[in-house]
Amino acid sequence: MQSLRSEFHAAGVSVFVVFPEPVEQLQSFADQFDIAVPLLADPDSRVIREFGILNTTLTPDDEPFYGIPYPGSYVVGTDGRVVAKYFEQNSLVRVDPNMLLRAALGQSTSLDHAAIADTTAASQTETVELDVSFSGDYLRSFLPRDLVVTLRVPVGQHLYGPPVSDGLVVTSVEVDENRHIAAQQAQLPATHPMTLAGTGETLHVYDGTVTIRVPLVYNGAPAKPDAQGDTTVELTGTVRWQACDDHACFIPRTETFAVAIALGAPNVPGRLSRDSAGDS
Repeated sequence: MQSLRSEFHAAGVSVFVVFPEPVEQLQSFADQFDIAVPLLADPDSRVIREFGILNTTLTPDDEPFYGIPYPGSYVVGTDGRVVAKYFEQNSLVRVDPNMLLRAALGQSTSLDHAAIADTTAASQTETVELDVSFSGDYLRSFLPRDLVVTLRVPVGQHLYGPPVSDGLVVTSVEVDENRHIAAQQAQLPATHPMTLAGTGETLHVYDGTVTIRVPLVYNGAPAKPDAQGDTTVELTGTVRWQACDDHACFIPRTETFAVAIALGAPNVPGRLSRDSAGDS
């Protein structure tokens, strides 16, 4: 450890660790475990929130852990720009310090050979594409239609399906409460198993094109027509996911959506209209 610390110092690279605990608690922790690197206190998680890495799998009721970030590391250049970032698939795992040092020096972070380095570089950015749409022209009572959520995952990356380990974010869709439309339980696609080489843990993942369907039902509540005489309501909600590749996880994403849905006249099962029954 001392040798590695010397390498960072010799390369002019400074190491800092950010904690959501107060200064006094960090000082006691550093003294107890003889920690030589600076520990920065962020007691209100203000910096953690600004970076968008607050661990949202925890709630304020999860004391004393609420306020911690997702486990990860940033490499920042002298100009203040982020050179590299690494977020782990397991909350108990951290990136190899040698990899951080190589990234800081502008060297390859390949674990084995140049081909791996090319793959890693290609997936340094999480570029999952999200599309949310309604499956029909209109929604009528007793005739469910689907809200279709499509996630297009880049080659070499994956998302997590249930169940997930602590510290990971499961892919999910939440539809906001709407007085006209009732959303049923989301229909998730099948996952496939993936075993982590480092821990031997088997996770359930999605890759490629991931389609989630949420059945919607119009409850018949009257809605006010617009200027064109159409009755349309807006359905809103959020989609959450965390993309990972074979080496690291990216910061979890939460995206909101708003979909305009036309409402048709309520229809009652078993009751024929006068027109349809006139000649019977």
